[in-house]
Amino acid sequence: MSPRPKPPRLRGTSKIAPAPSTGTSPVLLDIKGPGPTLFFTFLFFLCSADMFFAARIHDLNFRYGQFLLLLGALLILAPLTRATFTKWKGTEPYLPLFRNWLPFFLFYILSDTFSGDLTHSYLKWGWALFNIGGAAILCLHRGPWAPVRNGLFFGILAIAGFIWIEFIGLYWLPGLSSVQMSPASGPFLCFLGLPLGFVQDAGRLDGIQLFRPHAFFYEPSYAGCALSFAFPLCLALGLKEGSGPGRSILTPAFILVAAWMTSSRSAIFGTLFSLILIFLGSLLLRQKALLKRTTQVVLVTLLLFGLLALSARARTYADFFIGITEPQKMATRVVNPSSSEGWRMANILHSLKVWKEHPLLGMGVPPLESDRGLHGLGQTSESMWLEVGVETGLLGFLAYAFGLLKTMADAAKGMKDRSILLLVGAALAAFTIISMNLTSTFPRLDYWIIYFFAVRLLLEVKKEGTP
Repeated sequence: MSPRPKPPRLRGTSKIAPAPSTGTSPVLLDIKGPGPTLFFTFLFFLCSADMFFAARIHDLNFRYGQFLLLLGALLILAPLTRATFTKWKGTEPYLPLFRNWLPFFLFYILSDTFSGDLTHSYLKWGWALFNIGGAAILCLHRGPWAPVRNGLFFGILAIAGFIWIEFIGLYWLPGLSSVQMSPASGPFLCFLGLPLGFVQDAGRLDGIQLFRPHAFFYEPSYAGCALSFAFPLCLALGLKEGSGPGRSILTPAFILVAAWMTSSRSAIFGTLFSLILIFLGSLLLRQKALLKRTTQVVLVTLLLFGLLALSARARTYADFFIGITEPQKMATRVVNPSSSEGWRMANILHSLKVWKEHPLLGMGVPPLESDRGLHGLGQTSESMWLEVGVETGLLGFLAYAFGLLKTMADAAKGMKDRSILLLVGAALAAFTIISMNLTSTFPRLDYWIIYFFAVRLLLEVKKEGTP
């Protein structure tokens, strides 16, 4: 009997190549019609919903998106249980990328043995494995690309849409909206009696009570970081597909404005950083189409801001928005421990001190007894990088960085489309340099869904070839 032929390798690509159909595709992705697209749309949207679309069990928050993630992962993995791991390469050519993450999870479980809170350390290890592994399975599964692509697009668009509706209700139609208090989740906005998402009290300015919209995220910074991470990827989809102006120009601008509506400094710095990288990269690499498209998106963004500023209440919110980003005021708040910036700086210094006490292997999740009734696992640090460093030490920190960068590098190997590579690189750079230093809880599922979507985007563009 002749040996089974290996999957074909595409010219100009890395060793990762799509495999021929083996007849073992999971039921989920064999469904005809809009079903798979709706599944991924709800997945992306619900995975971001920390509150409202979630259930609290034993002080832990389970998002409905996590149940969808489990369902999808089981449907994908079920056929693979009948195959050896060696055959997975032929059946699922993209999934071996997840091997880059094995060192991190090994160092993490090793660090857990030194934790003063073994229960929460093992729980967080499982939380990270479930979210990161599940996101990889669903986004890197060899099934059709279109449902995954459209799912992220419409899911992110829905999140941005809720933030827009909240903003309009707060600052354009205050007579039709009201902010109500939830003892468990804080203030939320009702528009014509319907709950449309949560808002954060921003104080009063010029006699107007201000609120920061953040849809169903835990807080504005998480919403802003997710949108700023997704913005260059949505721009990449519109550029690659040659879509009409509604999808390729207006939608990225719509998402960009929504990110800024949260007034999250993470979103402000992240989107500005990615835009600077995109413009400079386009000029250096002579990507005229990308330069033109990005310029159009920025111009439409400015136009949308101008339309929103027709409302006096919206202009008041803009004054607050501008005020929190003034360099002089930010420098003053950094040294004030009662301010947001000062508290973050104090938290960073404390995290560095704790990491120094356990430099090599970390200390697992620090004891969280005082936090257990409020936040479940709680927060180790306000910086994701320092969170990983404190919990896993230098070895885990390096393994985490290796997983992030090596996975993306493997997906980009052999890439010829410089515009898409630049957009994905800008998204990753803004996320790792800005967002990961200003938000915490590294296992957040919405971040990993977007991350592995970016990996899949590179693989699919590479597979299609450069026009």
